[in-house]
Amino acid sequence: MNGCRTPGIVTSTLPLLPEAASDTVMGLCRGRLVTRAEFVGQVNELARRLPDVDQVMNLCVDRYWFSVALLACMARGIVSLLPHSGAPDHLAALAEASPGLVCLGDAAESIAPQLPYLRVDELALCAGDGAAGEALVVPQIPVDRCVARVFTSGSTGQPQGHDKYFGGLWRSVQAAAERIWPITGGACSVVGTSSFRHMFGFEAAVLLPLWRVGG
Repeated sequence: MNGCRTPGIVTSTLPLLPEAASDTVMGLCRGRLVTRAEFVGQVNELARRLPDVDQVMNLCVDRYWFSVALLACMARGIVSLLPHSGAPDHLAALAEASPGLVCLGDAAESIAPQLPYLRVDELALCAGDGAAGEALVVPQIPVDRCVARVFTSGSTGQPQGHDKYFGGLWRSVQAAAERIWPITGGACSVVGTSSFRHMFGFEAAVLLPLWRVGG
């Protein structure tokens, strides 16, 4: 597996999204259903427009735009930092420890003014009908690619970052789907109440419904 750090996966790459029909509903955005073709088109458009950086801080508050930003960074090989809170001291510490860091968000103004700020929704929505042909191009992601860094709450000290790799996340979501889908009768909608920047919410409320592994 060429140095892969994720045992149990017998391939060096996996698709960013599993195969599905182009009209499959992927999410709800601004009161309307979004198809897979539209979603992948927005992910690809944002990926093209991201700067050449190693890390970004994903501060999107809408789960849909958080997902678009997350997958766009995965496609570009950019690590998404997922701070456990929006506390100014926590964000400032991450910015200081990560030179060149860029903030991604979906609000009019960033809560981390010390960082360059990009509006995910504005950039992703630049993908118009003319990009429909490219919208179905789903990149292959190395399973040993670090795609996210989640942080502990810091209740017992300084918040600690934990790197998450694409193959490991895929395997974890697959294991969850194998237990949940038989009960629900197949892939289903997920109501998420946990923060999607915390590890449980990140996997259960974002990656599980997106990847629909085993559905």
